[in-house]
Amino acid sequence: MQATVPEGKRGGEEMQVHTQSGQVLDVFIPLGLLAGQTFQFNLPGSAQPLSSASAESHTGAGTAGEREAGEAQSQGKDMRAYLQAHPLDVGDKASEAAMQRSAQALEDAKHKAAQKAMATVEAEEKMKEAEEEEAKKETAEETAEVAAERKDLLETALKIVYAKEAKKAAAELQAQHLAHEQVCVCVCTRVYSTWGI
Repeated sequence: MQATVPEGKRGGEEMQVHTQSGQVLDVFIPLGLLAGQTFQFNLPGSAQPLSSASAESHTGAGTAGEREAGEAQSQGKDMRAYLQAHPLDVGDKASEAAMQRSAQALEDAKHKAAQKAMATVEAEEKMKEAEEEEAKKETAEETAEVAAERKDLLETALKIVYAKEAKKAAAELQAQHLAHEQVCVCVCTRVYSTWGI
């Protein structure tokens, strides 16, 4: 019977398959397969040989070595180290190439994930630097605006002080002028009275 690896599943894991007779079987996905790929497996009690198109595929239940390798792979263990530590049985030899491809794919995926993480970190650092530069620019603009406002306020305050001082000086001059006028009036009055004018 043929089955397609569902989304979220990969080689080394189990999946459920609904047969034409209505049975639900737990089937081992051969190592090296990804979502969307198909494989052949024998139904329980069936002795049909697998087709040549799926020569690397195995029976639904899989061998004990395949199950252990599948568990190791699903737990994210290093498949190369697993293969070295667990020699394959004769029945597992057919899946050795698939397991090695799977291990290589896992290593490649880890490498790509590390590169992507580094690129993300670099992008975040560049974004942070750009934000800091923007903040410095805004701070400089705000500082210039504050300085301009202070200058305007100082000029206004000086104008007010100068105006007050000018008024005060004018008032003092006027008072002095009045005092001079009064002195002149007094002197003139005495002169006139003395001369009898």
